[in-house]
Amino acid sequence: MIPSSGPARIVFITLLALTGLLLMLSVGATVWSQVSYEGWVSKAVIAFVLWVLFVPCFAASGIWTLVLAVRKRRP
Repeated sequence: MIPSSGPARIVFITLLALTGLLLMLSVGATVWSQVSYEGWVSKAVIAFVLWVLFVPCFAASGIWTLVLAVRKRRP
């Protein structure tokens, strides 16, 4: 389930890597914002912004993966 053309393959792998990185950063920032009391508003804003950036990347990679999974295979 990987694109067949070279540029599409590079973009797809980059998108998956970016999605994974944003997921790790979002979870880490959320935990970090909950751990300490000092500056919790700023930390919560950072966590929220990371989640807002993560959701479209996750949706795009998920939709692209589904399209690749259900498309007809070339012989």
